[in-house]
Amino acid sequence: MLTTAGLLADGRLRHPSMGAAILDGTPPADRADLHGALAGCCTSRARPC
Repeated sequence: MLTTAGLLADGRLRHPSMGAAILDGTPPADRADLHGALAGCCTSRARPC
């Protein structure tokens, strides 16, 4: 969905402030889950995040 919307380029957010904007509107519990999911994504790839 994020790629289709043009927000991702090569699997990364196109602008650094987008991450902060997404996290600012996310409830704390969901934010912790998101961080955990992203950490798992990064450790499962051959290349670093």
